[in-house]
Amino acid sequence: MINQVKHKLILLTIFLITGCNSLPFNSSDDGDSESKEVCASKPPTELVLKDVTEITLKSSLAKIEEGRINSRETIGYRFQGKSGQKLQFELTEGVCIWIIDPSDEIFEQSTLTQDGNYLVQLAAKEGKQVNYSLRMGIDIKSSSPKTTSTPSPVASTKPTPSPSPTPSPSPTPSPKNELSKQEALDIVQGWYDAKPDIFGRSYQGSKVKKYATGKFYYEKVEKCDNGVCGGSVGWLKHYGCHYTYDFSDIKRVVSFSTNNSSATLIINVRERLELHGPRSAGCGKGANTYQKNVTYWLEKEGTTWKINEYKVGS
Repeated sequence: MINQVKHKLILLTIFLITGCNSLPFNSSDDGDSESKEVCASKPPTELVLKDVTEITLKSSLAKIEEGRINSRETIGYRFQGKSGQKLQFELTEGVCIWIIDPSDEIFEQSTLTQDGNYLVQLAAKEGKQVNYSLRMGIDIKSSSPKTTSTPSPVASTKPTPSPSPTPSPSPTPSPKNELSKQEALDIVQGWYDAKPDIFGRSYQGSKVKKYATGKFYYEKVEKCDNGVCGGSVGWLKHYGCHYTYDFSDIKRVVSFSTNNSSATLIINVRERLELHGPRSAGCGKGANTYQKNVTYWLEKEGTTWKINEYKVGS
């Protein structure tokens, strides 16, 4: 499909923004003013964390992806950057790009100003549907002149025997007892995915055990209150209430810390849910949408990490 369309690629280096709401690399270089399509100052849609592709940028302009894109959808990538690094990219004409820094602000400079995760979002210009190609690199070095393949001699008065080749070490994973940020995120994402079954009409409380331990488990399926036992699930079942969820989107990871026995994950969540059932039980009040930070504390149960407690709000 890509070969059917001629791509006009423009090498774009991010410059300082000057008196314009749109990023400078989103402006058209076409001299015909009637053919210029304007990129909005922000992406047309929000991305959820699970829909963002993790990428690692190298010190060369490397292909990230190519495909088909329109103006009503946003494609997202995320990379780790460090303050002081310089970013370059090459993108098909007719496609808008926005870069969001770790503070959730539109990034408008040629040099990264913070350490952390940077989000790249793409969308076609208004009313367009095009094939696109994205190439990116960081701290790209200029090509050196070609030289002969003979290595420079080592300054030494006598020959030094070459050491036996040593394999390059593999990246060191997290210590076995420690929980990585991605593992913690997977546990919490699994919990959100299971909530419609646990607190829905089927009351599948048995699924709680997979994600919960300690206080969190007790409150969901064991706690007794005013003669009603079974925790939150038991209360819903007793009064004939249940939840439905239109969406439960983890927007971003705010912070993460861990040690050998516990971990803390703070995420920003946007959720829309509705409690159905008799009003006499306090249910049936209509749908509610919120976006807040939620803190999850995780601990090990045997050899398995689970959620021990949580708190909504900072």
